[in-house]
Amino acid sequence: MASRIDFVTMIDRLPKPQSRAEIDSWYNVPHDQHNSDKGLRLYGEAVARVLVDRLAPKQH
Repeated sequence: MASRIDFVTMIDRLPKPQSRAEIDSWYNVPHDQHNSDKGLRLYGEAVARVLVDRLAPKQH
């Protein structure tokens, strides 16, 4: 049985940053390039929206 893997480009699902400072707030710069708590929250919210869109029953 073949499996189907759907890849989602998450950058299209994230909020549009208004400045470089806002983007930096999503990461632990200048210390490292890992996500900050804010960045993880934004990414988690985006993933949740994708899952709801794909798995929730469609409303008629």
